[in-house]
Amino acid sequence: IFNVGKKTDDYQAIGRGKLNIENLPGFFDDIGAFGSPTSDSVRTMITNKTQKILLIVMDFGNDKNFNEKKEIYKTRHYRITKNIVIQYLK
Repeated sequence: IFNVGKKTDDYQAIGRGKLNIENLPGFFDDIGAFGSPTSDSVRTMITNKTQKILLIVMDFGNDKNFNEKKEIYKTRHYRITKNIVIQYLK
């Protein structure tokens, strides 16, 4: 879920320590906040044990080449080659 953080919403950000996202846009799952447009969390970072990836690419309508870049995001940058499921939300 993409929502606005509350006073109690925080997480351990990669390389930044505890990050409070009160009044900021953030990504949430059943456990709590796990990222924002500016910082990912330690809990959901990619490691050598990672088996599944949720890649969130935000487009605010300013990138005229966004549709062309979708294939590049999943193959060249992340070397994803199998079991790819893509959903585009507007």
